[in-house]
Amino acid sequence: MIDGLELARMRDEAADIATANNKQPFVPDAKGKARAMDGDWTGINIPNFGDYRPDDWGLGETYFVDKTGLDDRGPAMSIDGLIARMVVGRGYAMIEEGQFQCYVGEFTRIEGGEHDDD
Repeated sequence: MIDGLELARMRDEAADIATANNKQPFVPDAKGKARAMDGDWTGINIPNFGDYRPDDWGLGETYFVDKTGLDDRGPAMSIDGLIARMVVGRGYAMIEEGQFQCYVGEFTRIEGGEHDDD
């Protein structure tokens, strides 16, 4: 089990890496989403942002996801469930990560380069 201090350290490390590499969220297209819905996840590459937020993206919905790909019965949705909820043209990135689950944020492009999340 990962404690709160380790979760904070992991978030900070992810944010540092994302900032240094100017990471952008994963943006699905219609063909990639259709392939993923058929079980081919090869085009799905969701980056880990931690607390990093790109200036031209605003955080909207967040999803609690089982990142192991093994469980769809618990409180966390399955990866297939996340893919089903993905909207073509919106961006997706992990914003918090635990040992078996994570929170994935849904991002929307914004004009003017300032994000509008809390």
